Amino acid sequence: NGSLVLSGLPEGRHLLQLVADNRFRGAVSNIDVVADARVNIPEQTPIIGGRIRGMVELGSTPARRAMVVAIPGGAASVEKAKAAPIGIPPTGTYYAGFTDANGAYSLDAVEPGDYLVTAAVAGYMADVKLVNIPAPRRTLDINLTLERAPATPFGTLNGAVRGTILGGTQSLANARITAVRGVAYEPVVPQTVIDTIGTASGLELSDSPWFRWTELATLTDAGGGYQLRAAPGATRLDCFAYDYRPGFKNVQVANGVNTTTEFDLQPR
Repeated sequence: NGSLVLSGLPEGRHLLQLVADNRFRGAVSNIDVVADARVNIPEQTPIIGGRIRGMVELGSTPARRAMVVAIPGGAASVEKAKAAPIGIPPTGTYYAGFTDANGAYSLDAVEPGDYLVTAAVAGYMADVKLVNIPAPRRTLDINLTLERAPATPFGTLNGAVRGTILGGTQSLANARITAVRGVAYEPVVPQTVIDTIGTASGLELSDSPWFRWTELATLTDAGGGYQLRAAPGATRLDCFAYDYRPGFKNVQVANGVNTTTEFDLQPR
């Protein structure tokens, strides 16, 4: 009947993306969720947009379930942010998605315009592409390759997410795992990437870092398992799955160490 109800969301700001089956029609907006309160979602005005899709690789291997974002403004957004790197997630609207088990991603119903498309994995440099969607219903193939950042430490968080059900538990696929630290992750942007975007835009761009990732996230696989690279240090690991109460744990990430953290979520 056209109504939308989302329940059990954690408190805070959320990006709401609505996408039709054809992948071109949709809407994007920010909503602020208050604990124990009903939030009336503003009326959404759908647009006919384009698609940005492609592959993300760590060197020559697929980046599995890594977050990809498209930030409006293109190279001009970097020009405006010379005083400080762009925060991810941004304060305004943007487009986001995750790669699948093969490293493929798709950002759908993207409004025509200029964008910076990037991804971040701890311990790796950032690849950034300047993308222009000239008109609706256009599909652009954009691949990103993240090369290892020498002498940049990182640890690995892994584990499984289960949900309690009557008589036991079940593995939860597509649960979101987010690593949150007091210190943002600011990946290096290779000079070759800066030069390429500067030449294409005609702007003299600042040196990296261009982005401050205040959180790094991944999704669980079909069996509820996850793996997420994170910078060393005290980290809060948040876990969210629809129809379950969110969970979180405080962990210590150490360089070169795999830290296993399991989540057993309770029904909402």
